[in-house]
Amino acid sequence: MMKNILYVCLSLFLFSCGSSKVEVVNLNGTYKVMNLQGEDLSAQNYSITFTPAEHRVTGETGCNGFSAKYTQENNVLSVGRAMSTRMYCEGKMDMEQKIINNLEDVAKVEKRGKDLVLVSTDNRSLFTIQK
Repeated sequence: MMKNILYVCLSLFLFSCGSSKVEVVNLNGTYKVMNLQGEDLSAQNYSITFTPAEHRVTGETGCNGFSAKYTQENNVLSVGRAMSTRMYCEGKMDMEQKIINNLEDVAKVEKRGKDLVLVSTDNRSLFTIQK
């Protein structure tokens, strides 16, 4: 009998440890892009702004600005097709396109320490952002 009680208690303990609660992230405001697919961008002035009241995400890519609609339910995130201004900036266009393309691949947001990580449907870390 005592063995069964011990087994039940141990099972409950292990089960509770394995089911950690995920913190829901409410995106709101401007975030600095620190990293994009492993590339350190912390020295650049790339930013992403989430405006929940309008379901709009906007940003600066060093040359052009962009804007897209987004939806968020808990940590599931979906970003629509982004529109951007059309100025040409020597040496900045490739990164701009990379930022916009990756933003459209975002499927969820995760909190990792002080960072927020925007993750793709196949669990690749796309963006690391900070307030």
